Amino acid sequence: MTTLLMLFSLTSVRVWGQGSYEKVVKANADLQEKIKQMTQDTLALTGKISAAGTAADRQAEVTAQAEAQLKSMNDSLVADFIAKLESEVVELENKAKAMDAKTDSLNKVKKNMSGRLAEVRGEIDGMDVYSAEKKKQAMQDNLHRLEKPYSQIASDEMAAISSTVDEYREIDGYEDYKKRVQIAVRNKQLYDRGAALLSSKLDADAIKNIRQEIFPFRRKEKGYELNDEQFVEMDSLDIKLSRFIGGVAELKKIINNVNKDKTISKCRADGQVSDACREAIKGHLLPDENRQVKRAYERYFKLIPYLENAYRQYWQELDKSPLTKTKIEEEILEYKIK
Repeated sequence: MTTLLMLFSLTSVRVWGQGSYEKVVKANADLQEKIKQMTQDTLALTGKISAAGTAADRQAEVTAQAEAQLKSMNDSLVADFIAKLESEVVELENKAKAMDAKTDSLNKVKKNMSGRLAEVRGEIDGMDVYSAEKKKQAMQDNLHRLEKPYSQIASDEMAAISSTVDEYREIDGYEDYKKRVQIAVRNKQLYDRGAALLSSKLDADAIKNIRQEIFPFRRKEKGYELNDEQFVEMDSLDIKLSRFIGGVAELKKIINNVNKDKTISKCRADGQVSDACREAIKGHLLPDENRQVKRAYERYFKLIPYLENAYRQYWQELDKSPLTKTKIEEEILEYKIK
């Protein structure tokens, strides 16, 4: 190409002359510079293209390697995941087999328990029959206990019978039993109240009221009568209560007779206790030596605990101190007897 340019230049020189020659040389130089620059640019571009092609090849290679590695990793992960799933499936199958075995065992236990439950129910049914018979017998025993005189039935025993009445609700004869217990409780309470009055200081109003309560129960209530022993006891209680006031009056007479006795009065006045004084006291207090005292003792004092105790206390206090009034004497003389 350079030779062509030179030939072209020489030809141009010959044609155009010297003036134009310099222009041609300059233009030729400029052209050569441009050609050189274009050549360098072409070489650089060719290098870049070559380099680009090499980088692209490398990138393709790296990409292929990455894809191969990724594929290998995916294959490994998939294999691990599948292996794990297979292991879990095996484990679940084993657990299912174990559960099936346990279920079979539980079914056997259930079957055995069902059989035992049936046996127990049979035993319970038998026990219910036994329990019913036992309760029926207990009910009869309680009725027998309620036939005793009320003084022989302890309060806690009566309370126990009364508190368990409803336990016999299913037993034949329950209503009759319930009523008999109620009547027995009422009569027992009435008897205890009357007996308590006999052991306490005289309360004329309370005695009058309770005797009014006792009288209707002495009469026979068809089907629920007091038995002979209970009737006698309740009648005896009423008699004793009726004699309380008369007994107090008799004891007051005895005390007044002692205080009016001349021999005893002389001893008290003298302040000396003689044998005659003691004999006079005995004459007024000992039943064996005084018919009035014996009668009062048998009719009143022996039947009424309060009067029995008061009589004995008076005798003991008077025997100990014949010259002074006794404590019980003052209590007895305070009663206003009509």
